[in-house]
Amino acid sequence: MKNNFLIRSTFAATIGCALLTHSAARADDLVKAKDGSGVIGYKDTPKLPWCDWLVHDPDRPAPIRINPGPAGPPAPIPADAIVLFDGKAQDPWRSAVTVAQCAFATSGFARCDAKA
Repeated sequence: MKNNFLIRSTFAATIGCALLTHSAARADDLVKAKDGSGVIGYKDTPKLPWCDWLVHDPDRPAPIRINPGPAGPPAPIPADAIVLFDGKAQDPWRSAVTVAQCAFATSGFARCDAKA
């Protein structure tokens, strides 16, 4: 029992030290962008084949930020639309058509006729 505890404790300590060493080593590889933007990346990664930048290169130019401006008014509801939920009642979700009034086709769809 005591031996089992010693083995588990040693194993846990070894794994913990390995994780701390690995994370500290990866933190040393991080570099900041030269333009002072605060972007952090890596310089020891492969070059992207379609451009002159490295993978995760902190000096790679970022796209220009665009301000879309204030949102406009919402579009009006079409005149022939059926409002299924107006925030008050769910009655439009209930259908007057029952399963018995639906004719199931062999191709996997159902044809319902409210007059049937």
